[in-house]
Amino acid sequence: MPNAKKLSLSDAELPFVIPGDEAYPFFSYLMRPYPRRHLTESWRLFNYHLSRGRRVVESAFGILAGKWRIMNKPIDTSPNMADRTVKRMCVLQREGLDESSLLELQNQEDSFSTNLDKPERQVTRSNNRSNLRARRVRDAFTV
Repeated sequence: MPNAKKLSLSDAELPFVIPGDEAYPFFSYLMRPYPRRHLTESWRLFNYHLSRGRRVVESAFGILAGKWRIMNKPIDTSPNMADRTVKRMCVLQREGLDESSLLELQNQEDSFSTNLDKPERQVTRSNNRSNLRARRVRDAFTV
């Protein structure tokens, strides 16, 4: 993730985050809405804006999935290679190219490099410290 940045309408320096819903784990880089019980007005407003942001991301993903058949099933490769594949699709989508261009790029890379992808560490559960940090980041976005 990029480093934290100062917001234009605020003095606060906040990290970049990925919008999520209740199904996702709660990390400082993955924002979840406030629980629906006992919502204050500012929490309700935060949840609304988070939901709008998530819909934009889901729409963009839907556009990619509509053009690139590989997005209609799990990408059966390492997380690092899947990340690079999705980034390539975004670039090719922007340039107006098709799936054959993506396959050509993948074949070129496979022929020039060995698989140096390291398996990523699996996070099984968050500890209280990371949960507290995530709450503080969410609260900073709420104000």
